[in-house]
Parts: sequence; C-alpha cells; structure tokens
Amino acid sequence: MKAVSTGTGAPAFDSKQVINVPHLHTNIFADLTVPHLRGFHLMPGWSSTSRKEATRDDAVSVPSYNLFNLGARYTPGGEQGRVTFHIYADNIGNKRYWSDTARVSETHLSVGRVADSAP
Repeated sequence: MKAVSTGTGAPAFDSKQVINVPHLHTNIFADLTVPHLRGFHLMPGWSSTSRKEATRDDAVSVPSYNLFNLGARYTPGGEQGRVTFHIYADNIGNKRYWSDTARVSETHLSVGRVADSAP
C-alpha cells in the first residue's frame, strides 16, 4: 500500500509512509472439507504484514511478521444441518510481534497477542 503523507505543513514529513500502515498486507484463508468426516471442515489461515513506520519521518519502523491461524467447523448432519459449531485460534505459533504503531504526543508501540503460557 502506498499511503504517503502530503501537505503536512512539515517538509520532513511529506512523502513519507503513513504511521501504522504496512507497505504490504496479505491474508489467505481456506475452508477445507475433511474426507470421511461428514460436516467437518478445517480452516487454516496465513497473514503477512510488512514493515510499518512508527514515526512520521520514517526514522523508526517495526519489522514485518507472519501469523498462522487454524480453525475447525462442524455441522452435524452435513451441510444441510441446522447448527454449526466453530472454533478458531489466531497466532497458533505464539509469535511475538508489534501489532500497532501510533503517535499521540509520543510514539507508542503495541505488542501483538500471544497465547498465555501460564498454567
């Protein structure tokens, strides 16, 4: 994505990538039928986010990251069933990443969700 700032009133900030907007973001998801298990589907997913700027002058950025997700759905009685059960987990690899960058009065970085490893 080419989200470039213009007309900011500060030449140092013009023609710079906008804060918290990745240069490239991709999501791929699937819904796969599981043979011999009527009504059961696996739902894998992959999300890729490229580097994001954390300051208006592009001097600080956060690195790119990839996340893998996995889900399942089950419809008793197959596709004509009346109820469907879903379960879905984001970030199954427990990847630590910078999810957001923002500028309020100072630059703020937010850590992405990770699974809790406590018992």
